[in-house]
Amino acid sequence: MDVFGAKLTFIAVTVWRCLAYREITMAESSPNLHTIVDQDGAAILDIDRGLISTLNPTGAYVWQGLESGESLATIIAGLVRETGEERLVVERDVHDFVQALRENQLLAR
Repeated sequence: MDVFGAKLTFIAVTVWRCLAYREITMAESSPNLHTIVDQDGAAILDIDRGLISTLNPTGAYVWQGLESGESLATIIAGLVRETGEERLVVERDVHDFVQALRENQLLAR
């Protein structure tokens, strides 16, 4: 078992929508998104849309990398190094996670 769990399964456990839809980009949304990260993962609150998304520790790792401007290649390399998983598995899972972030309007399309 590695630090991030046996499988690199990421996405939000729970999402609540309270307000109207609006597409968000990482740069646009920084003032509106508030993230709390701890050893259990992360919670992302979108104040404008009234949305809370929760991430497991691996999702939080990816989110923090994206938030700090790291490339996907750097994030993937870090996960491969930390987990010992095959690069192709990590790449697929990270790309699926990023797509899920986009579908939940937490990243620009």
